[in-house]
Amino acid sequence: MSFAFGRDINFRWFPFLDDEALQDIPSNQEGQLSIHVYASEGRPSLSEARAGTGKTGPAITSWTPIPGGYQFTIPAIPDPDPTSETRTRIFWVAINFILKSAGQVQTVVEPLVLTRFFGQQTRIGVSPTDVLGMDSNLIQIADENIAIKAIEEATESVKGMLSGKYFEWARIKNPEALFRAVKLRAGMWLAANETLLATESWANKRKEWAAEFEAIMKGVALQYDADSDNKAEETKAQFAGMSLIIR
Repeated sequence: MSFAFGRDINFRWFPFLDDEALQDIPSNQEGQLSIHVYASEGRPSLSEARAGTGKTGPAITSWTPIPGGYQFTIPAIPDPDPTSETRTRIFWVAINFILKSAGQVQTVVEPLVLTRFFGQQTRIGVSPTDVLGMDSNLIQIADENIAIKAIEEATESVKGMLSGKYFEWARIKNPEALFRAVKLRAGMWLAANETLLATESWANKRKEWAAEFEAIMKGVALQYDADSDNKAEETKAQFAGMSLIIR
């Protein structure tokens, strides 16, 4: 997860042990809680993280319990070189805490990814009318409120798929592709209706949308502007052991 330079950060931390969430960390840390921020790209050693050696600003000594974890506020960190070509930097957060009353202090060092703002010149604004207008059958099973829910689900789904490929929504060079992807995904979400799918023509229609959606999602890899220079990046593709460069 990335945060913005120059803005206070609501940092959430969810502790795990062997893939199991730790639910019983005491909220009262008996004065042992100390959180240090390192606004430099060199990861601190555990001894430095424990002592706060080289930290930026004062220690954070309180957090707020949230479901499954804790939240604390990190004061805004300025971009160390705002005119450089480096848009994203990885800093560090050291969390010192106890697991039980009068227990030994534990130290965990977590990455803190900070980046500059960027955006698109076109808003991806899929409307209920756009989705319900895809096929007259959709109006039989959904109203505007249901369509809005479908669009919300579709947007998060598309963002999740992009994130899984290390792509960021706002850096896709062709917003129209995202608009079409969200619209199709929302239509597919509504179309997962047993009554409609019982008819062969409707099942084929949903397959058609799914195929178009997959094609669009594959295509966005060729429309990704990683460095915000308004040019799609070169993408490597593997074919029979050979690497091809695609523009």
